[in-house]
Amino acid sequence: MLQYGFAAVYVNPCDVAYAKSLLGDRAAVGTVIGFPQGATTTRTKIFEGLEAIDNGATELDIVINVSRLKDGDTD
Repeated sequence: MLQYGFAAVYVNPCDVAYAKSLLGDRAAVGTVIGFPQGATTTRTKIFEGLEAIDNGATELDIVINVSRLKDGDTD
């Protein structure tokens, strides 16, 4: 990853701390919250995001609730 000059690497939430320990500040570590369907509650997503940040993530992608979106709920 570093040999190609990538700015960030995305890993599973359980691997954020490990990736950060390997990369240090040479590249950002990111993860996806609520993958794959975004069906968890907002509170759960907040917890997951905060835990990822505590573990060293500086990039978060948060998945929208796909089922609710398909039902027309855009709130």
